[in-house]
Amino acid sequence: MKNAKKPNEKDKKAAAKPGDKNKKGAKQEDEPEIDDSGPHVFKILAEEVKKNYIPENKIEKAKLLDYTIGILHPDIITESIPCRKIISTIQSNNFNIFNFLFKTLTKEEVKNLYFKHTTKDYFPDIVDHMTCGPVAILVLTNKEDTYLDESGIKTYYDSPVQRWKEMIGDKDPNTAKADENALRGKYGTDLIHNGFWGSDNTSDAYRELSMFMMPLPAVPPKFVYDENLIKLKTIMNFLLPPKPDHPDISGRLDLIGKYGPIMDYHILDICLCTNCRKVIKDILKSKGIKMKKASDKILKEEFINENIKSFCDKCKEHFNKWTHLISGYEGTHVSTNEEIDNMIHEMNENDLLEILKAEKGTSAKTILTKYDITKPPNEIVYTKNHILKLISMLHVDYYDRYNFAELQNVIMEDRRIRMNFWVSKMLKKPIEQFPNPKLINFNGEEKQLKEMKNPKSKDFTILRKNPIVVVNKDRNIIKKTVLQHPILQKDKLTDHEITVKVEKLSQRNIGLVTDPGTKSVGADIKNNMILLRNYQLEMIKSKEAQDEIKKERERLELLKYQ
Repeated sequence: MKNAKKPNEKDKKAAAKPGDKNKKGAKQEDEPEIDDSGPHVFKILAEEVKKNYIPENKIEKAKLLDYTIGILHPDIITESIPCRKIISTIQSNNFNIFNFLFKTLTKEEVKNLYFKHTTKDYFPDIVDHMTCGPVAILVLTNKEDTYLDESGIKTYYDSPVQRWKEMIGDKDPNTAKADENALRGKYGTDLIHNGFWGSDNTSDAYRELSMFMMPLPAVPPKFVYDENLIKLKTIMNFLLPPKPDHPDISGRLDLIGKYGPIMDYHILDICLCTNCRKVIKDILKSKGIKMKKASDKILKEEFINENIKSFCDKCKEHFNKWTHLISGYEGTHVSTNEEIDNMIHEMNENDLLEILKAEKGTSAKTILTKYDITKPPNEIVYTKNHILKLISMLHVDYYDRYNFAELQNVIMEDRRIRMNFWVSKMLKKPIEQFPNPKLINFNGEEKQLKEMKNPKSKDFTILRKNPIVVVNKDRNIIKKTVLQHPILQKDKLTDHEITVKVEKLSQRNIGLVTDPGTKSVGADIKNNMILLRNYQLEMIKSKEAQDEIKKERERLELLKYQ
């Protein structure tokens, strides 16, 4: 019954021509790689679902939502299939993953799960397939328990059991392909290797939940509008607007940190078409709002969601894709892209000048005029993936919202690192010589270190010296312990230090030219020590050795503060 499998992503990459990576649309070398493997993706997901667990002593009293059980087959988990994309697709279809179990099924568990198929000829194939590797067992509920129908009346979603069955598609992947969105049609290959499994009904879902002894899902918290909480979608809409084609993502991120928060606010006279304007003015008048003040024309997210059916498709698309930086009197001015670019330029100029003054004094302005600050170094130009990596240290609430104060701390700390790196490039000065101001009075106390790692604290700091782009470039370098002796960190060595320590250093993988036991050639010994201490990489022919030394130098610097 097993058909020939389709070539997976790994096979496609192997078959690609060497020159394909340079073609338009190909992944750039500086783009950080994202681990899409099943174990990694579900390790991250585990942190998200922790808050949904219910203690055993409260299970009976918990009010439960309707749920279904979905299972991702071993071929989805173990092969080069983008698990992150699949999870994102599930969540974007208004499913919430309340809990999951990541494990390798036993034959007995497969038998209990597929009890309706035990008499079939192909059942041994099912057992072999479902036990060949780990599976992901998902507890799926509706992301929101209510929706508004066309008349504005709240109605409950359809059963998650049915919605999940529709989402994965027909058991036969060839039949499922009729629906371009069906998961089995996209990732399945035959009736056995169809990639996904779902409960047939609510009764089966309850039995399966009990079988795997998974904690029951809780009722999601009530959604409350809060200006101190900012959604990931809101952030990304501002960083990556429909226009321009190549926005300054890093600069826009800094504007959020310095002038934010940004909210899903829109201005009545600016963001809406003529017809929608008239409709909304009538709604506001019916609520007793006379619109005498400019602030009355600000349409907040709550108002927009309540009256979304009153807007035309064009205005709905505007609300969905645009996040504005609101400024001016009573917050009624929407900053244009040109104004935003000017704000970024001014902000960069002021910060660079401040750092240069500390380094070069009165000559700072003269030095700055020699450089085109409209074009930052590539090392501090971020992509979407860099942003996601940066904010991954922050917690989100149930509705994927970030606390703005925490977000602001992270953004401004990262900006400090990027600005220091920029100046270091200008002055050709090692980044290590730009101290972290929060570490000046650091005494190593556990309490102080805890505050430094807490994004909510005013003492929060990021314990790295290079921007994320640089760190990501070095992350795949082989880790090996080299050149760890403290003598290598010193600017100058005494004769006594050379005599005592050189023999130990001669045992390292970089050998000495001069015999350490020969006392008559002390000058040569000193020269050899200088070679080691300063990392004269150009004298090391092996590219791999050079990379290892660079990586070790970065590691040693980080260890100082950990």
